[in-house]
Amino acid sequence: MISFRRRPQDWFQLLLSILIAVTVAGCADTRGGPIPYNVGNFGVPDAPSASVLPSDYKIASMDTLAIKVYGVEDLSSEYTVDLMGNISMPLIGDVPAAGRTPQQFDELLTAKLGEKYLENPDITVAIKSSAGPKSGAVVVFSSAFPCQRSAPST
Repeated sequence: MISFRRRPQDWFQLLLSILIAVTVAGCADTRGGPIPYNVGNFGVPDAPSASVLPSDYKIASMDTLAIKVYGVEDLSSEYTVDLMGNISMPLIGDVPAAGRTPQQFDELLTAKLGEKYLENPDITVAIKSSAGPKSGAVVVFSSAFPCQRSAPST
């Protein structure tokens, strides 16, 4: 015979059992739903687009820079310019980036790393993404080579 007078622990166990049963029932072995699972029906993805930043573009807060220090993988990474306009790099700490062109920032990094840590460092600074109105461009500046910019695709 079922008793309707139960202790709070019994009600908790009953609720927990019902919750587990409902959860397990949701794990059916069929896919279900209106989601198309046949990858062949998805079509062709959109072509990537990039805009070209002006050659006198100044680095701004929240820009993402791809910095490559050749031969030193621990320093090569993507760095985000913080709200104060700095990036934080191993060995040299906070470096002011905002307000400089990528070429000027490349020269600053070359000087700072060459000061104590590396002999003739070869550094490349690229703007991976810009927080400004024109975003998504990649502009490459290198201390070893003249400015290299890829032409926009049409």
